[in-house]
Amino acid sequence: MDAERSSPGGEPPALATLRELVGRARQGDPAALPLIRDVLEENPRIWIHLGDIAAHAERAWIELIAGDDPALGESLARRAEALKAELCGPDPTPLERLLAERVAACYLQLGYADASYARSQGCSLRQLEHAARRQDRAHRRFLTAVGALATAQRLLPASMPEGRGSIPADTPGPLRAALEAPQRSSDNPTESGGASSHPIEPIPGFPRIYPAAESPVQDGKSSRRYGNDEKSPGANSA
Repeated sequence: MDAERSSPGGEPPALATLRELVGRARQGDPAALPLIRDVLEENPRIWIHLGDIAAHAERAWIELIAGDDPALGESLARRAEALKAELCGPDPTPLERLLAERVAACYLQLGYADASYARSQGCSLRQLEHAARRQDRAHRRFLTAVGALATAQRLLPASMPEGRGSIPADTPGPLRAALEAPQRSSDNPTESGGASSHPIEPIPGFPRIYPAAESPVQDGKSSRRYGNDEKSPGANSA
């Protein structure tokens, strides 16, 4: 099966097959799971895309912050991608990419916590303290992530036998082909080519692996994003 070749309807055949098999598995068909494994084995781009938990988490934060503002959501996604590119450089190692993704996630968390605290002025003392604690925790996580990346980059050798971010020579063919494509989770397997600017676009028919972000609630009212007029420090800790 080839996820690169799209059907007349625009969907790669492997995705159509996978969607059908997932439906069978949800209906309790025990024979579907081995077939799902076969499809994923033959099409690494799909599992690389769907299994990128860091990108799913990043998108969850972007959706929480942006709410129903698509321009803000796209801008945040592009800013996060630019930040990771700036931190990683042109030829990052897998460890550098992993830590840069963590920095980007903490960057979004910290920005959300800062904005929530700024908009919580005028709330009760308890709500202000909650927002301040969340802000402090987000700040510490961000500094920890930045420090881990800086330490890794300081300790990594300036040159490696196969290059800093190269793919090992013994990598199997299909997996090598998937990894040699743009090495970002934004490389959407639902498209025949090119990369999306968004970290992960959900594949139609497949649920997100994270729950819908719950909006901060105050006095029984919900605010979908921190930019709304309603002041809301958030009911849950980030």
